[in-house]
Amino acid sequence: MCLLFLQKQKLFAELWLCISLTGLFFSLVTHPTAVFAQVQTGYIDDQFGDPRTLLSPVYSTNGNPDWVQNANCTGGCWDLDIQQVFNQTWHGTEFFVGDVERTMKFQFTGTSLNVYCILPNPVISSDNNLTMDEPIISNYNLRFTLDGQSQPEFVHTSDGSGQFQYNFSVLSLSDLSNSQHAFEMAAPTDTNSTILFDYATYE
Repeated sequence: MCLLFLQKQKLFAELWLCISLTGLFFSLVTHPTAVFAQVQTGYIDDQFGDPRTLLSPVYSTNGNPDWVQNANCTGGCWDLDIQQVFNQTWHGTEFFVGDVERTMKFQFTGTSLNVYCILPNPVISSDNNLTMDEPIISNYNLRFTLDGQSQPEFVHTSDGSGQFQYNFSVLSLSDLSNSQHAFEMAAPTDTNSTILFDYATYE
């Protein structure tokens, strides 16, 4: 009687092992990445850069003034709610047609990229003059390149609300090769534009 019970227990254990191995094999075939590791999101802050690679964005330094970091922004600057800004830091610039081109560059390794900016929405009066205290250009025009290839541009015109929009994705790319990429963001040279860069994420 006991021998028969032990034989049944052994058979049950072997059957359970077979089912488990079959399930593992199926998971490996259908979701190999999920089995071994979860995709980790990387962050590139405007000021502190990427904690993984210790690399920081590179800002053009040809203009005068050019890019301004919020800690150094005084007098006639953008009045942002710092608590809504990633890591409480940002880089901003205003481009006017005829100025030296404004650019921001960084590198990352991954298969997707999202770039986040802060959008100003100055109030524009009936005579087309800005009524915000800050000297903000109402247009927001960005061009992007990845590994030297042009990406869809981003264009935004003030909605007249007088409110800033935080954590706004101005570019989202996916299905990239899992390799190192070179990214550049700039203002088109034929349009006045404000740029307030906050951070980027990649996977």
